[in-house]
Amino acid sequence: MLLMSAGPLAGAYISEYGFGYTPCPLCLYQRVPYAIIALAAILMPLLGSRAHIGRFLFLCAVLFLVDAGIAGYHTGVEQKWWEGLEGCNDNIVASTIDDLRAALLNTPIARCDEPAFTFIGLSMAAWNFIYAFCAAIFSFILFGRFSK
Repeated sequence: MLLMSAGPLAGAYISEYGFGYTPCPLCLYQRVPYAIIALAAILMPLLGSRAHIGRFLFLCAVLFLVDAGIAGYHTGVEQKWWEGLEGCNDNIVASTIDDLRAALLNTPIARCDEPAFTFIGLSMAAWNFIYAFCAAIFSFILFGRFSK
């Protein structure tokens, strides 16, 4: 589980700092479940019992599903199936210079509705949806084996 969560996190940070792709707010939200899984995986050896392993795997499965949900929502925003979050666009409305300055400081550089990169027609959010959904299924299967 540590490798299954650290891999996407490493990929996200490499694309951000290695290739210069600025993440939008939804991209950043997709990192949170992976970080929680990685932290839980690091702490897991301290618990050690078989019952805790089953609970851990169930937690991982749920968090992977949460991540798939965020990634699916993000993919829908990119495809213009629905609106993104309020902070995901660059529509700045200001009536004074101070309002404009505040709006510019609080507006993300990257837009949620424009994929920064695609591979064979799928954005990073779409690939993350596929990965996280498959990881959730795998975690549920492992949970079933450890909970017997």
